Amino acid sequence: MTGPLVPLDPFLLSTVWGGDALQRRYGKRFPAEAPLGESWEASGIAGRDALVPSDGVSLADLFRADPEAFLEGARPDDAFPLLIKLISTSRLLSVQ
Repeated sequence: MTGPLVPLDPFLLSTVWGGDALQRRYGKRFPAEAPLGESWEASGIAGRDALVPSDGVSLADLFRADPEAFLEGARPDDAFPLLIKLISTSRLLSVQ
């Protein structure tokens, strides 16, 4: 990517096995009564998009506007090719 870095607001997901480590370690803002299990830092998945905080534009929209800036050979109708998330658990999880 040749343009400037763009900060993103991640999509935060409550899970039954989540805890409070993402809030404590990374300062994620989430209601204390809900267990935070996942923070999708870079996501273009519809409904779970990371957003540009200044204007609310989704990462998927940025990708569709200029896919070549993200990945050589990418086209506007391609899906955003990356998902980066942090996971925090309060219990042992099975490997899926």
